[in-house]
Amino acid sequence: MAVEERIAFLLGKIEKEPVPQRLLELAQQLQEALNARRK
Repeated sequence: MAVEERIAFLLGKIEKEPVPQRLLELAQQLQEALNARRK
């Protein structure tokens, strides 16, 4: 999966996610994807 696709996918999941613990996990994954995009 391309980094841009991964970011869009994760943002979509974050928008639909009601559970705070899961949000933290998704936010960490999003941060990793954003870091990968900068390289």
